[in-house]
Amino acid sequence: SVFSFLLAQEIYPIDYSNAPREYEIAEINVTGAKNYENSVIVGFSGLSVGQKIKLPGDEISNAVRRFWKQGMFDDVKIVADKTEGNKIYLTISLVQRPKITDIRYYGLKKSQREDLESQIGFVRGGQVTKNLENQTIKVIKDYFKEKGYYTAEVSILQEPDNSLPNSVFLDIIVDKGPKVKVRKITFDGNQNLSRWKLNK
Repeated sequence: SVFSFLLAQEIYPIDYSNAPREYEIAEINVTGAKNYENSVIVGFSGLSVGQKIKLPGDEISNAVRRFWKQGMFDDVKIVADKTEGNKIYLTISLVQRPKITDIRYYGLKKSQREDLESQIGFVRGGQVTKNLENQTIKVIKDYFKEKGYYTAEVSILQEPDNSLPNSVFLDIIVDKGPKVKVRKITFDGNQNLSRWKLNK
């Protein structure tokens, strides 16, 4: 039978019809993490050979959550390849997020691009994560807000780089919109201060 963890992770083939059973991890393999040493991935998982775990239990689901929180992978699965008595053989199966070949800016002047490049989190050779996307959008919007462009819109698109495996061109598209100016300030409920003092 198949047991589905949180975030659709799977461990197979374990019988979950009975009470939790304790297993000793005999082996941990890693697939899909070409840029990392297997020992690094295993260490990050919090699992280790010789460790005793219960299935169902928290150890596997906690390991999966660690990878998701890191944000470097599009998919994470921990699979039981086989069991022999109380021994269990695991594989950590990962799908890495694409690497950035180049970052291309649209809608920015050269000086604006240079100002922003030092502030955003994306770098050539780095990986695309949702957190970095959100951070970059916020940085660019705040940058233009300080200059009076309160309605600036930012889009981040990925275009596959067919010359390299699992790589993308990152397009950052900015529409700064019209500059917003304050034409009039109205105060309600003031009885003690002059309008001049409030404006100041």
